[in-house]
Amino acid sequence: MKVIDTPELTPDQVIAQAMQAKQKPTGKLLDKKLLPSRGVFYPNDIYVTPFTGMDLKDLTNITTNVNQVIYKILGKRIQGVAVNDILINDKLWFLYYIRDLTYKGKEIAVKCTCPNCGAQTVKQYTFDKLHVVHYDKHLPDKQLKMPNDDLVEFAFPTIGTEIQINRLKNDPNVIEAIDDQFMLLASYIKSINGKKQSIMDTYFYVQNVDAMTFCFIVNTLDKYSFVCDRTASFTCDCGAELNPIIEMDQDFFIPKLF
Repeated sequence: MKVIDTPELTPDQVIAQAMQAKQKPTGKLLDKKLLPSRGVFYPNDIYVTPFTGMDLKDLTNITTNVNQVIYKILGKRIQGVAVNDILINDKLWFLYYIRDLTYKGKEIAVKCTCPNCGAQTVKQYTFDKLHVVHYDKHLPDKQLKMPNDDLVEFAFPTIGTEIQINRLKNDPNVIEAIDDQFMLLASYIKSINGKKQSIMDTYFYVQNVDAMTFCFIVNTLDKYSFVCDRTASFTCDCGAELNPIIEMDQDFFIPKLF
């Protein structure tokens, strides 16, 4: 029997193999088409791991900035996309998905109060019933001509964008209170007349454009929007339609399974 000598690895090769093993993704490979965005903006495979006990402790004992806790958890549970690059409109869906993965599809208990008969009930809801509007009509990847003749390029805001906005809201040097509606519209604007803009520049832009241009921006973003809706749908025994919010409270993250 012929013995084949295996060459010894150099120190650099040992380190390279160790790094490769360390970077090997773990968890469940996500079907990106399930995302509200259909995964269009994430070129790499995405892997997701279940919540840990430490995650649940953090999520059910939030005393400061809720967004910071969510960013931290998403950064730990999702591989294949940097947390700052996750689209805001996918953020909520990821939390519901990780919860479903963690508890292997167990139902969510949703508290309901009927607006018609006043009955208070607890309904069971599953992840597959989430109301999701998908990104099936794609935003043109070019500048769009506004009614005021400006050329505006749009892009969907990410968690990185949201962090910038939160910093501005907490900046003592920003004297005037930030208007959430204007800031939301501003967060979708990438450039104006070929020039990239800061978030404050786009904020002042949408505040001061003429009404026709403002209307065009709103209608354009509505046309290409995608979202994960937080409301569930049930029917009360009296026949009334119930649309309660799926609260992300302690019972959501730590359900009574046993």
